[in-house]
Amino acid sequence: MGLTDNPKGLADSLKTNLYKYPALRPLMSWKETIPPISPSGLTIAKFSSFATISWSAPPAASDGNLADQYVVYRSTSLPIQIDDARNIAVIQTGTSYIEQSMPPAGVTYYYGVTAVDRLQNESALSNLMGFNAAGPVAVDESESLPKEFVLQQNYPNPFNPSTAISYQLSAISFVTLKVFDVLGREVATLVDGVRNAGIHTVQWNASYMPSGVYFYRIVAGNQIQSKTMQLVK
Repeated sequence: MGLTDNPKGLADSLKTNLYKYPALRPLMSWKETIPPISPSGLTIAKFSSFATISWSAPPAASDGNLADQYVVYRSTSLPIQIDDARNIAVIQTGTSYIEQSMPPAGVTYYYGVTAVDRLQNESALSNLMGFNAAGPVAVDESESLPKEFVLQQNYPNPFNPSTAISYQLSAISFVTLKVFDVLGREVATLVDGVRNAGIHTVQWNASYMPSGVYFYRIVAGNQIQSKTMQLVK
């Protein structure tokens, strides 16, 4: 089986282990979901044929877990969409990355880094930086943040057994994101804690649930949104 268009970065062929884009392993929903603290101090040094992106490792999160690896995101526009695997430049354990792909004339590459712990919980993005043919470009963080609160439709939908749910926050908020069955019974808590402004994505593995329609509801401060999704086995 050859590579196909695969915007979510999933394996195209288990037999040959081929991938079109890097991807994180699915979040283990039966484990705790406390995200790591975001990396900080991201800087870019540009040279004639490459650029070096560096950042500082974050301290341990409230659960004691440290960053196990880092995801370097690269985008030609802001905000950086971390739910799109095409924006992943690399997944690695070190705190610096050598970018050997130079942006075309008139194009700026923007970078942000997240931390991922051993349970595949992912942090919010670090500070952002960019570079173009002229050199490094500072990013106004206020311009890179979402302007409104939005809950996205899950993808894929219908799904079996896992799906991704993305939401965006215009300000730091205490967030709960829960899943309910058609009778209104809570079946999963995906988020329960403070989240930074930005775009966030969580995974729900519904392998333990029967087929049917489910509702997911997010509460962020005084804002509430909900949507439906369908599990088909």
